[in-house]
Amino acid sequence: MFGSLTAKQLLTSLQASSKAAAAEAASSYRLLSWFSTQPAGRDEDQPVCRFGGAYSDKPTLAQSITECVASVKQQLGDETQLDLCQLLVSLGHGEHLRLAPMYITEMLSNASGRAPVVIGGVVQGLITPMVPLAPSGVSLLAASLPGTTLYPFHTTSTDLPVLPGRGWADLLGTSAQPHTATTHTSALLMAEPHFTTVETLLSRLQTAVPGMGIVGGVLQPGAWGGGHQSMRGAVFNSTQVYDEGAVGCILQGPVQLDTICTVGFRPIGRSAEITAAQGGSILELDGQPALQVMRDLWTALEHVEPPDRGLAVQWQVPSQLASQVACDEVQPATRLQLLVRDPAFGRKALEANLKRYLGDLPPGICPEQGTLGGLLYSCVHSQQEEHRILHTSCPSLPWQGCMVQGEFGPAGTRSGPAVMHSYSSSLGFLRSPSLPAKP
Repeated sequence: MFGSLTAKQLLTSLQASSKAAAAEAASSYRLLSWFSTQPAGRDEDQPVCRFGGAYSDKPTLAQSITECVASVKQQLGDETQLDLCQLLVSLGHGEHLRLAPMYITEMLSNASGRAPVVIGGVVQGLITPMVPLAPSGVSLLAASLPGTTLYPFHTTSTDLPVLPGRGWADLLGTSAQPHTATTHTSALLMAEPHFTTVETLLSRLQTAVPGMGIVGGVLQPGAWGGGHQSMRGAVFNSTQVYDEGAVGCILQGPVQLDTICTVGFRPIGRSAEITAAQGGSILELDGQPALQVMRDLWTALEHVEPPDRGLAVQWQVPSQLASQVACDEVQPATRLQLLVRDPAFGRKALEANLKRYLGDLPPGICPEQGTLGGLLYSCVHSQQEEHRILHTSCPSLPWQGCMVQGEFGPAGTRSGPAVMHSYSSSLGFLRSPSLPAKP
């Protein structure tokens, strides 16, 4: 991996080799990258969001990071100020993970020392435009977000996280002002898998800033290899790496987050209304003993026809999964629905949702010119073939994806408060709110 070099020595070595890596990146068979170009015909006085992404599976973590950095510089230009990077790293790098985000900030700092915010962590698998599921390597999505204020944070509690600078005072002051077409607030959020109260944090963030879109996910345990930390995950916040809590970044300014959440379930059978409950226990459904109603619903499954037969079945209370219900309290009048896992249904829904979204983009937003950047968080058990669908629907889109243990996305397909899903694909698209059409 990194041998016995100190962090300073290794950074010097990485910076010295960046030009050579950039030349190698253009022809290296190990590097998979997708290139963006300066939008043609736009007003240079109107800055726009731009994105570039790269994946590398070089033998060492240092080499992979160096190659990814060289690639995004080649795509966006050495002089472009990068504001936000999402860094995703595969399992197997152990304690060397502690230096990974620092390399990004050092190599992407500008002449005045300003560095991009880096968030991310260790994931089970990387999803890229060219590799359906890469078990090893490094993935980087870099964004230039002119005029946007970023508030990175790390927290180990469900209280509102501490933000840099004036933090919440500035953020809430701007959010309380009349909404404009160019000012938006959104967030990226990633949680270490033992941070079990992340759903409460999700709720409180959105209570503080109503309407704030959030995407992200719960990352992979076992990031550190052997030793006492073997089951902990790892999350990145700028130059720091943590093995607990959650990291995120709130974005406020002329950048818009569009979200699409597609579940791989579909309803089967009839729904039932919860008429009596105590805590997380359902006592009655439709005015009858819950156990009897559930037995009747299960019995009805014996008469289903293929392709339903043999598919995994799951109960759902809207926004919550249930049997002995997996939440603290069930409210009467909530409806209970039986769902069946259906990968084909999920794939068709994702294709339709993505086609509709791309067709609704405002004039001037052109994925081929790097003015749209994509983030994908997919369930580790998903079979929705997101890589194929994204690559087919929008082959030049800079995007980055990973497998997660729980997906944060809107309660509805494209709207509603962010909740934690299972067996879903959560997509986030960052872009400028509007751009003039090219002449």
